[in-house]
Amino acid sequence: MKERKQTYNFTLLLSGADPLTPENLNKLYEAGCDDATFGRRESLSYAEFDREANSLAEAVGTAIRDIEGAIPGLQAVRVEPEELVSPAAIATRTSRSRESVRQLMEGMRGPGHFPAAAMWVTSTRRLWRWSDVANWFVTYLDEELPNAQDAIFLGACNGALEVRWHLQRLSVQDDRLELTRFLRENLKLSPGQSPVESGRAEGPRSTRRTAKVSPARRR
Repeated sequence: MKERKQTYNFTLLLSGADPLTPENLNKLYEAGCDDATFGRRESLSYAEFDREANSLAEAVGTAIRDIEGAIPGLQAVRVEPEELVSPAAIATRTSRSRESVRQLMEGMRGPGHFPAAAMWVTSTRRLWRWSDVANWFVTYLDEELPNAQDAIFLGACNGALEVRWHLQRLSVQDDRLELTRFLRENLKLSPGQSPVESGRAEGPRSTRRTAKVSPARRR
């Protein structure tokens, strides 16, 4: 029996060419992005998708290819929901109180071994990788969180997008070659493959608009 597709909600943060012009909205619709709403957060554009696919990976991958194939110079730089989370966000995602999460983190409740923070924003504020936290709840508390495996994919996807972003901006050729070599060796890429496409994205433009790609925008 053919596997039934699910609808996945996610947001792509975008940099480069402005997707909100009438011409570009038409291109995005023609490219298959009629399931997305486009808008802007300060200097970054975004596309919020409700995409049917067999998996989150397929949904995100096709969305990135559709957008970047439709408009030269427009690139995805991050996928949300965010991988780095605060204790408050962990409480929300696990349907627990903030105090319950704090006690789990400090070993006052539960089996201990809570994941270490991935980042210290300040001397008192920490952030965790959601993939680490979700895996801990599954492994130590036997709690099946919805889409725990998807958290690992989102972490890897955002890591790859960030590498591409920085690699494109390396001005020293030896630095680019060394980093590309490292990625090829560790990701088992063949000699003819590159982890990023060459070229640089255009600088972001400043607007504050939101638009839903729809058939009415077709010429």
